[in-house]
Amino acid sequence: MKQTAKVEIESFLRRYAAARRQEHLVTAEELIHWWQDVQPQLGSLLEAAKDRRRIAAPDHNLFRLFELQNDEEGVHSRLLADFLDPDGSHGQGYLFLATFLKHLEQRQQWEPAKRLLEGTLWQIETERGIEHGRIDIVASCRQLGYLIAIENKVYAGEQEGQLFRYHQWLESQSRYYDRRCLVFLTPTGRAATSHQGCPYLRMSYRSNIAEVLRAAETHMAAYMAAPHVRATVQQYLNIICELSDFREMDDED
Repeated sequence: MKQTAKVEIESFLRRYAAARRQEHLVTAEELIHWWQDVQPQLGSLLEAAKDRRRIAAPDHNLFRLFELQNDEEGVHSRLLADFLDPDGSHGQGYLFLATFLKHLEQRQQWEPAKRLLEGTLWQIETERGIEHGRIDIVASCRQLGYLIAIENKVYAGEQEGQLFRYHQWLESQSRYYDRRCLVFLTPTGRAATSHQGCPYLRMSYRSNIAEVLRAAETHMAAYMAAPHVRATVQQYLNIICELSDFREMDDED
């Protein structure tokens, strides 16, 4: 009886092993047929991708090539200040500044300035020294009463009471400027930790700065103006997207 059971079990195992081998053979045959169907299409897809890369060069980015995307002061603050400067190297006059101010007025619920922006004198400073610190970007115009302090935090942390000190400086300028705003700019728009209860405006590279740059770039494209400036904006927008995604994952950790 035991011998019969043993024979039956061995027979079952042989049939099972044969079925498994047949299953593998069928799968392999199917894979071969699939590859024969796909191979001609794959060549054309690779050629099309190669053509797109040659025409659009999506991987070419000078910020990434020279590893400039991590330079908070030397790249991000300086580039943003140049965009905001009506006399900046972009040659577009008030375009970037006007786009930024429109965004800021909406966020601050300010009434639009009664006087036209064109012809007003603006001072755009980087690393503006004050009594208790250095503000990354300060944009000011006495004619219109604007004083905007931007604290730019890409990687660096905040100093204790940093935003509160900057707020105090802004308030000390109230007799000259009635539209004062302290902006805390980060890749993702995170909350500040050094404000000590003072008012400030959270801005992010991902949404706010990207929105401003896209609007300005669209305007330039409509007039077919400054293609090299538009290329810089497009490359910088790619860096902003990468930077924001990276910082978001870092914040979650």
